[in-house]
Amino acid sequence: MDKRILIVDDEPNVRMSYRAALESESGYLIEEANSACTALEKLVAGRFDLAILDMRMPEMDGLELLAKMRERGLSTPAVIITAYADLPHAVKAV
Repeated sequence: MDKRILIVDDEPNVRMSYRAALESESGYLIEEANSACTALEKLVAGRFDLAILDMRMPEMDGLELLAKMRERGLSTPAVIITAYADLPHAVKAV
């Protein structure tokens, strides 16, 4: 069975970069979401082995999305990525 990864980022170029890197490894099925709301819908609708979440997105950031995932009982492992050095958010994520 192929592993499913959801990439969540509002920047299309970032999603494309992650997709290119992950698809070069065999066995990964990649899906994308351009917003946290879209990601939550996809996560509720199907099983993913990993969610890669952008920290800073409009409307709902990666930490808020992670909290909503857990509220809904979704135990999908998540990696939160950011281009910003932000110690308070890093501590909160842990």
